[in-house]
Amino acid sequence: LFAGTWSDRFGRKRMLITLLSISPFVMLAFIYAPGWWKVPLLILLGLTAISPSPVIMTLVQDHFPINRSLANGLYITSNFLVRSIGIFMIGFLFDRIGLVATFTLSAGLAFLSLPGVWLLPQAKIKVQ
Repeated sequence: LFAGTWSDRFGRKRMLITLLSISPFVMLAFIYAPGWWKVPLLILLGLTAISPSPVIMTLVQDHFPINRSLANGLYITSNFLVRSIGIFMIGFLFDRIGLVATFTLSAGLAFLSLPGVWLLPQAKIKVQ
């Protein structure tokens, strides 16, 4: 909700690292939380899990200032394909190993995305 605006202020990489670091912990907290705690944690999980998308989209636009439409289209297409495969894999794992194990595995795998943020090239446009 605020990730795009905050990435303008604090930097794209810093925002991605923050969101990608918080989300797995919130997911684990959601899995093991008792009763009514699950509701606010699920809301927070939804915000932290989806928030990297607009930041990454802005990062793509920063790197392709002349062909923003093409870059956006490629990003959105690849994002859709990867998420579709991910949803299929989550369903497959859920059927095989159960809900708690699938979510725990997902939270652990989410940390693997962090090194990718440091590998991103510097933005061609200065963030103000």
